[in-house]
Amino acid sequence: MKKQLHWISLVLIILVGNCTTKNDPAPVKVQEGLWVLHEGTFNLNNAGLSAINLDSGKVVVDFFRRQNGRALGDVANDMKRYGGKVYIVVNNSSILEIVDVANGQSQATISMINDGFEPRQPRQVAFDDGKAYVCSYDGSIAVIDTTSLKIVTYLNSSGQNPDGIAVQNGNLYVSNSGGLNYPDYDNTVSVFDLNTNKEIKKITVGLNPGTLAADPHGDVYVLCRGDYDQVPSSIKIIDASSDEVKGSLLITGSSISLFGTTLYVSNYDFITRKSTIAVVDVLTEDVISHNLIDLSDVQTLYGLYVDENDGQIFVTDAKDFTSQGKVFEYNLEGELQRSFVVGVNPSKLLKITTTR
Repeated sequence: MKKQLHWISLVLIILVGNCTTKNDPAPVKVQEGLWVLHEGTFNLNNAGLSAINLDSGKVVVDFFRRQNGRALGDVANDMKRYGGKVYIVVNNSSILEIVDVANGQSQATISMINDGFEPRQPRQVAFDDGKAYVCSYDGSIAVIDTTSLKIVTYLNSSGQNPDGIAVQNGNLYVSNSGGLNYPDYDNTVSVFDLNTNKEIKKITVGLNPGTLAADPHGDVYVLCRGDYDQVPSSIKIIDASSDEVKGSLLITGSSISLFGTTLYVSNYDFITRKSTIAVVDVLTEDVISHNLIDLSDVQTLYGLYVDENDGQIFVTDAKDFTSQGKVFEYNLEGELQRSFVVGVNPSKLLKITTTR
């Protein structure tokens, strides 16, 4: 009965999210700018996509709905671009939404439901050689052809609750958080050979591993979140040539973002309520700054994006996790330029196209 109720509630979420009405606003024209993914609030079906025109400063908070006449879904976890499409992972709705960069309109909605009609709970997406790989909490990794936009097969991790994913040196790295088994978290990263689609190794890292970042030099950085109490977060470094942990960064963080040869480690301390951004040179693996910019205007640091072309830094603020969030823009010197009001719990950002 519990499974049946879960499936019924999932169907209702998808149906409500796909409803259109005569009152839905018309699509908007698209220009250069910034897309902001907001997770929304659990079970409220209010995940969405905002679009910021950086020339005019105009924000379209309901950008996804404007372009598609429906809601995005419930709890959006990840957003990445591959070619001319943007792939959005919607966790609680158990779907992968694929939209066109040129207009923000949906090209496909892929259901992530298993054969027992249970939601897989997808978490993150990575790409390699025309394939998209989506890891899910149920232990599966969906392999999706980016031309046909169809799932071609599934891989299966021997770890618990795959949470983060990255490709390095022809192998797929998947963090096993064990996040649904609190307090008994996992502490491993599974390695898959993409030539055979087989799991070839499991690497012990820190407790509760999440986001992975593959650098240009053959390493994989692993954010291990600890137990949020006695065990602090840590960042492990895997040498992909040997698939061994070769070291750790002596900093804590709540998320990591790699841009070029620089790793940014953002952290929000729930005790002190302080937000910081550390900077790591991945070539030397040295921490070159523990506090990159003054974030006194930011209440709850939640996401980060760095424009490699002009050095502008964009930071998202989740505020109290229930009200509308904000995006703050800083220049190369770390000076605040402006801010934008967006949706609830803004997390991921992409500098691509948006509205005018």
